[in-house]
Amino acid sequence: MSAELFQNWVMETGIMVSVLILIILLIRRPFARAFGANAAYALWSLPLIRLVLPGLSVPENWVPSAFKPQMADAPEAISPSLDGAAFPVLPQASGAVEAAAMNMPSMGVILIGIWLSVAGVWLIYQLIQQASFKSTLIAQSVVPTDETAAEINLAARQVGLKRNPDVRISSGNLGPLVTGVFSPLVILPQDFKLKFNPEQRHFALVHELAHIKRYDLWVALLTLCFRAFNWPNPLVHYASHKLRSDQEAACDAYVVKLTGGQTAHSYAETLVKAAKERSGTAQRPKHLALSLIPLDEKISKGDEK
Repeated sequence: MSAELFQNWVMETGIMVSVLILIILLIRRPFARAFGANAAYALWSLPLIRLVLPGLSVPENWVPSAFKPQMADAPEAISPSLDGAAFPVLPQASGAVEAAAMNMPSMGVILIGIWLSVAGVWLIYQLIQQASFKSTLIAQSVVPTDETAAEINLAARQVGLKRNPDVRISSGNLGPLVTGVFSPLVILPQDFKLKFNPEQRHFALVHELAHIKRYDLWVALLTLCFRAFNWPNPLVHYASHKLRSDQEAACDAYVVKLTGGQTAHSYAETLVKAAKERSGTAQRPKHLALSLIPLDEKISKGDEK
């Protein structure tokens, strides 16, 4: 793909991605009420699908000849021959000019290089921040007690995980949350057993383990890469927070279905309690960490229904 074609693809795709995001932002709430949280969550795949689709063009034979661009005939230089006859002579550029033009990078190539360089630096920075966040969590946490480990095993069996992830107890009130794409880590707050009753602890554990089962952390990584490629577009960064809210809502629906519909009210109480307990937390989860409560959503009394 030439630099010019790449520029056209970036511009066209960027416009279409922005249009799709605006549509999703407008319809996500009524769409969720009509078709469910999982359907609203699935809407966010549309911008990604549009990003990887090749450029769509109309076949040339479908275009009427009247609408096809006509090539203008270049004027020919006339050079007289020795016998008085004339024949055309094509103008030729000097070799020095041609060499300079071939060696000079076009503005499009420079812009593409800047675009991809910023995207790479931004993504690497976010991944480094994520790795540092996870290392800090491990350093400031301890292994759970045998009683908590038994509750973890019970929740893992209900979710259907073949292998339990690493679960640790934070030294503060950060969590419950899950982080780590390749090696998931579940963090529980220090007062997990004191602040939550057994049923609420089970709901919280099932929720975090469900993120692993549903590959939500991989979606978070894919979203981060999507944001990196679309780094100049503020709408993409704003929409990523709404995607996470819909992701959490879809996970909530999965947990309620898994634990039985009659637990919906008790599960909602767990969410409200988790939100209140986390209100004073200074440290916030990073982009690749999924917590029981979305960062940009507040649970109100009306949400307890």
